[in-house]
Amino acid sequence: MKNTKVEPRSIRTRRLLMDGFIKLTYKKDFKDITINNITDNATVNRATF
Repeated sequence: MKNTKVEPRSIRTRRLLMDGFIKLTYKKDFKDITINNITDNATVNRATF
């Protein structure tokens, strides 16, 4: 079995993106949320997404 360890930076980035998306769902309808909205809200570079 392969031993896969997830880097802390990856975990942090994923958490920021998920939290940013959840916060946006309170402000906008799902269909109106864009990737740019999520990355801006999460303070993550668009290329990282």
